[in-house]
Amino acid sequence: MPEFIELVEEETGFLHPIINVPAEDLINIQWTPASLLSCDTCLNTSVSTLGNQTLQLTVVHINGCVAHAALNVIVVSKPKIYIPNTFSPNGVGYNDFFNLYSNDRVASILELNIFDRWGDHIYQGLNLNPNDSSSGWDGKFRGKEMSSGIFVYYFKLLMTDGTVLTKYGDITLLR
Repeated sequence: MPEFIELVEEETGFLHPIINVPAEDLINIQWTPASLLSCDTCLNTSVSTLGNQTLQLTVVHINGCVAHAALNVIVVSKPKIYIPNTFSPNGVGYNDFFNLYSNDRVASILELNIFDRWGDHIYQGLNLNPNDSSSGWDGKFRGKEMSSGIFVYYFKLLMTDGTVLTKYGDITLLR
């Protein structure tokens, strides 16, 4: 099975093949399909594509030896994250919790922290699921409903590629 790389849609990936001979001993280098690459006759090149592709690399050594390799490029969607700017925890079952919504690129919400306008830490949620409208902050502090107001949030997100992304801003609580 060919090696593969994941490429985020609308981004460029860089290819640096590992070869077991000096690069200067290669008399021919050819990548196909050429239209996807910044240089189809360079060993190191970059690739841009809108969909999954299989790239082929053929190299010819000065002694006449020919080697072929294949690389699957798997295009994944960009992270799409929606963070509401208002919520109203009034118990009607809709918009009762503050959480974020995303596509499948966010694996987990590692942390959600909420602060009041004086900087007091009033909520921390750990290992929350994105898109779960019944988890997150419920508008309470120490079991009591907070008054309407503006609060500051800080999200720490684990992305599916293993990176950690932070998002912060403010949320308006309406009663």
